[in-house]
Amino acid sequence: MRVLFIYPDLGSFLPRHYQHGIGYLSAVLKNAGYQTRLFYLDKPWDDEQLIEDVKGFSPGLIGLSGTTHQFPYLVKLAKTLKLAFPQTLIICGGIHATLAPEDVLSHPGIDIVCIGEGEKAIVALANAIEQGRDFSAIENFWIKQGDKVIKNPVCDLEEDLDRIPFPDREIFDYQKILDQDGRRLSLLVGRGCPFKCTYCANQGKSELYKGKGRYVRFRSVDNVLAEISECEKKYQFKSLDFNDDIFTLNRSWLKEFFEKYPKRFSYPFRVNIHAGTVDEETYYQLSRAGCEMVRIGVESGSERVRREIMNRRIRQEEIIQSFRWAENAGIKTWSFNMVGVPGETPEDALSTYNLNRELCPDHMQVSVFNPYPGTRLYELCREKGYLKREMVDGYFVPESILEFPSLSSREIHNWHQRLVRLSEVCRNQKALRRKFAAREVLKDLIEELWQAEKITPVPDYYGEEYVIIYEEERRALIMHPPCRIIYQLEISKSAVFDFGIMMHPGVYEKGEPGGVIFMVKAWKPGGYPEEIFHHHLDAKARREDRGFFDFELELSEFCPGKFLLEIETRSAVPEKNQFNTAGFTNPVIVAR
Repeated sequence: MRVLFIYPDLGSFLPRHYQHGIGYLSAVLKNAGYQTRLFYLDKPWDDEQLIEDVKGFSPGLIGLSGTTHQFPYLVKLAKTLKLAFPQTLIICGGIHATLAPEDVLSHPGIDIVCIGEGEKAIVALANAIEQGRDFSAIENFWIKQGDKVIKNPVCDLEEDLDRIPFPDREIFDYQKILDQDGRRLSLLVGRGCPFKCTYCANQGKSELYKGKGRYVRFRSVDNVLAEISECEKKYQFKSLDFNDDIFTLNRSWLKEFFEKYPKRFSYPFRVNIHAGTVDEETYYQLSRAGCEMVRIGVESGSERVRREIMNRRIRQEEIIQSFRWAENAGIKTWSFNMVGVPGETPEDALSTYNLNRELCPDHMQVSVFNPYPGTRLYELCREKGYLKREMVDGYFVPESILEFPSLSSREIHNWHQRLVRLSEVCRNQKALRRKFAAREVLKDLIEELWQAEKITPVPDYYGEEYVIIYEEERRALIMHPPCRIIYQLEISKSAVFDFGIMMHPGVYEKGEPGGVIFMVKAWKPGGYPEEIFHHHLDAKARREDRGFFDFELELSEFCPGKFLLEIETRSAVPEKNQFNTAGFTNPVIVAR
């Protein structure tokens, strides 16, 4: 029998990503002898073509999975597929289905909802379908039968996670995902989180499994290392990303990891941590093992909001100390933040801004709060009538679906924009601080962009963007050719122009070869432009032209004093401007 998974992921404008849940379900099904396939829908689909594709695979079971943001697409898919394949069972799983099963099952086309961890249940269902047996009593399933719903309890949790096979990444065309995401291999070393944050799904999931075994579990270190080793045989990757909610929960597990991982691998890695679970020595151990970045939940800069609204009982001093320890250990930092939590005030939002300004993380993730079904804050919003709009499909939309008295929708939007801008400032400051630790930055051309002369056929041909190529992220001045930008500068000392050039990775496989010519010109007022740099990249035709390429130009002929500096991109083949997005990275004037 064949099992088809369908995963909608529309509206995020992000590259395709790997989804652990589907990977594990596909792995256990394949181990049981079933064939699986995934339709990853990251753009609007044509119903007729989708139906033809499903017919071509001829599944005996269709599994739909998605987040709360994507649930309207799941509803549409279920209705379309049930009309086309009335005899085929359609099961819906994922975090939304787990926390809002009654709502999910109320929609036409959905026959079964899988609640919680589904590895045992999905295999039991596939066996029952293939053998023609009754499946109405399978644990973890709510099953629609006519006008009634059979609500089966969840089964005991699998405490020995090593018994679960490694997830199936092939179903995702995983090398393509790696290539689009800096070649970072995603892993989970365990399951569950002990904290009960009121905005988080973990609170609902842990209550679901009360009396069903330990909710927080870890795979053995050897099992995790074996998975990395297996992935080495199949994929090309450069670093690791441990996606667990809190990597540093289990001290004895962590100690064994620190002992064994560096002896077998040298991949840099990223982790999520809770500031209250890490001391200074642990940061140095993380650094020695290869940790390049820690992601820490700040969420709000207001202790009142964290304690009284979010149930996050961590002091301001602990957060600040944790970031300082990370930086002292040479580890980059990433802060998670949200704005628009019910009960938040403008003063609380300002506290979030001020705390992040003090922390100055390498990356700030800023979200407008969304209340997810099954969480305590969702229930609060529903009870008080704060839910005023439907949830949208994107994950980082700057608009709130709530209306509550202490912070208006317009204020939420404005604070989100202020925090996003602060994020850009912090990233730039940290990047320049690292690169020019012993040199003075005299002018940042991206910061000076607003007062420069822009010569381009379309206004949106230029702008600031953070670009990732082969796991390296840089701040870039995007200049879609043809584009010229002229700066009037006054520099008080001898200097050089330090910059990089690149073609955007989003165009590597698009359009026709030809590439982009990058030029730099400089001249004194009243003089003639002198070309001091000329370079051609064709990332479509030549793989060696894919990446960032750094240069440093001597400016002693033009400064100290006033002069003009022009940077330009133009298509090597003028009539082939489409899909030639390019730019200058970290363009700065630096003292010699």
